[in-house]
Amino acid sequence: MSYDVRSRISGITEFHTSSVSSNRWDAQWTQEGWVYDVQVRASAGNALKGRWTAIESAKSTPKTPPGPDNVVINATTTGFDISWDSCPSGFDVTEYEVLYWDKDKEHTFITSAGFKESPAHVDDLIPGHHYQLAIVSWNDAGGGFPKGVRSVTVGRGTPPIPTDLKITAKDATSAHLTWTGSPAAAGYQLWFRNVNEPDSELCKVNGTESKSSSDQYFLVPGVWNFEWCVSAFNGSAESDRCESVLAPRPSDASISSGDCSKEDTNPRHEDKDINGNLTSGYNYMSCNSDSQCGMPLQEEDQGWGILCGICGHIEQDDIDCLGSGGSKQLHGDRCYRDECKNGDCTNPECWIYVCDNSHAEKDGTATKCDE
Repeated sequence: MSYDVRSRISGITEFHTSSVSSNRWDAQWTQEGWVYDVQVRASAGNALKGRWTAIESAKSTPKTPPGPDNVVINATTTGFDISWDSCPSGFDVTEYEVLYWDKDKEHTFITSAGFKESPAHVDDLIPGHHYQLAIVSWNDAGGGFPKGVRSVTVGRGTPPIPTDLKITAKDATSAHLTWTGSPAAAGYQLWFRNVNEPDSELCKVNGTESKSSSDQYFLVPGVWNFEWCVSAFNGSAESDRCESVLAPRPSDASISSGDCSKEDTNPRHEDKDINGNLTSGYNYMSCNSDSQCGMPLQEEDQGWGILCGICGHIEQDDIDCLGSGGSKQLHGDRCYRDECKNGDCTNPECWIYVCDNSHAEKDGTATKCDE
């Protein structure tokens, strides 16, 4: 006789079924405020099952200690050394559990070792293999939530600096980054900064990467405003950062992102909208050292639409030309009119000619969008 237990964290996970041999089930690695929904039924093998009980719910209020701070990890020839700061005395920690998992070996399980205090050493591991680590603090209430720490490559030292960092703008606010790493690296740390913010400094991206690539999202006000670099680490040993690379603008094969000159840095001025009214002025950001032209800065009462790598000034009434359900159809994504700079629309007059072909009979240049 055993028992099947269906459980979920309300609003976070789906129901999961497990089996216990006695009339007790414990939720491990919980967080304050999580609500658990639980059902139980008796089980006599796979064929004979009882009825599920009604769902009972309970809020988690763990009294377990948090993971320790200031964890330092250093690879050794056949293992790793690890040290940490003790948890505050109020948690009455009885021991620390170091979890480690071989990421290079198939069908492996998480292994752990317990220690009364810092420092500690784990041995008999495979040189050259990459191990994911975490540490758990224990007291009389049980083990707390595991604290993830940096991975380690056994038998290796400080990895070399990553090379060949490349950035692809997937769209206006997301980027794909790749670089050449090293087998000695247990992981990689990305760094970024907004080049248009005065006195900005490189900041760490939250979390690390285990592979030599990364996708980054929600890069507002635009991917082209950020520069990136990457460092490699092996436990607490970390390389220097590679040379920073400025992200490009979103681009299409038919659009050139080069040939930037000083004339592209237009001063602020006024123009007329599609109804003949004066619009607010606009600015161009100056060209950077990598010869990538800047994008227009958005004014408070303007909208800038990005489509196929083109930035255009669009009036609110004409925004449907960007949507799949709009009445207007796109007949090209390159600007040909006098109001354009390096293929970018700089006011609503030029943008509407790109989005709407209704002007083709009146303006011969508009028909170039069909080519």
